[in-house]
Amino acid sequence: GIKPGMEHSIDNARLAGECGYSLCFRYNPSTKKFIFDSNDVDFDKYEEFLMTENRYANLKRVNSEEALQLLKKQKEWAIDRYNYYKKLSEIE
Repeated sequence: GIKPGMEHSIDNARLAGECGYSLCFRYNPSTKKFIFDSNDVDFDKYEEFLMTENRYANLKRVNSEEALQLLKKQKEWAIDRYNYYKKLSEIE
């Protein structure tokens, strides 16, 4: 769930996009054009977003050392995923 509550879900969704957790893209099968809409992603906000999610915040409380390693891997994965989709959008 969302730590600050459902009344903040729109702000939370915005933060998910800004930090790269949720990516926005489109694909048109008739033209075979892939368009990557996620620009200006700030991965420095990634942990801030994860801490708004109960599952990640609880993990940090239960085992902070392992949580830091897992959060670091999660951020690296998100950066790799962002770069992958960015490359796909550059293919003609």
